This record gives sequence, C-alpha cells and structure tokens, in this order.
Amino acid sequence: MTREEELRHLAVVELELREEFTNVPAYAIHEAIQIEAKAFDMAPVRDFVPVLVARAVRRRLRYHLVDL
Repeated sequence: MTREEELRHLAVVELELREEFTNVPAYAIHEAIQIEAKAFDMAPVRDFVPVLVARAVRRRLRYHLVDL
C-alpha cells in the first residue's frame, strides 16, 4: 500500500467513525486517528495500518479515552 492509499483509507475510516460516533466532535476523532496512526510510523508493512487504527480509535471512543 502506498502512502497515498493509506491516507485515503484513513480518511474513509475517519468518515465512518464520525457517522458511528455522532456525539464526539470531529476534531477529537481526527486527533485520535492521528495519534494512533503515528504509532505505526516505523512499521515496515503498511497494509493493515488503517484497520488497526480504526480498531484502536473505535476502542478509545467506546470507552471515552479521548479528550473532548
């Protein structure tokens, strides 16, 4: 997966999470995605980064581990 493809997938993840968590401000979702994605900056295999980020952010949002 290229960096551009990864960014497109992360943008889709962000839209899906915004639809799922309408009570969370968009900026909080965006920031949570950025934080989780940064944890994978050095990962040599990028194919699953969007899925892993989505899973981690969804968990954060479900348990209110995001600063609103």
